[in-house]
Amino acid sequence: MTDEEKKQAAINLVALRGSWTTVPPTNLPAELNELWLHHLEILRGVMAELYSERLSDQQLQALLDFYGSEMGKTILQAEAEIASRFQQRLRDLAPRLNEEASKRSSSSLGSSWSTPFGPR
Repeated sequence: MTDEEKKQAAINLVALRGSWTTVPPTNLPAELNELWLHHLEILRGVMAELYSERLSDQQLQALLDFYGSEMGKTILQAEAEIASRFQQRLRDLAPRLNEEASKRSSSSLGSSWSTPFGPR
């Protein structure tokens, strides 16, 4: 692969992985949509560079082949759903985890300690 081909393969991998949404957040003012999309393209480029630097030509091609396959598409869809559901469960669990951490910390670390999920 030439450097340009490798860069394009990495860009394709980032696009396939779908880890960057192409829809601006709903709470973003309309006048900032274009800027948001521009920043998104910059971030995709950085991610593609990192894949290109870290993976060999053969590894990039193997990932492209995998994510283009039925199994790869299934995995990508499952990962997106799992990530979304995990975020929801984390939001649901956070108050309980914070409370538990606060109770444990008050006896051993004093009142200035904060929990892993934010200040007490």
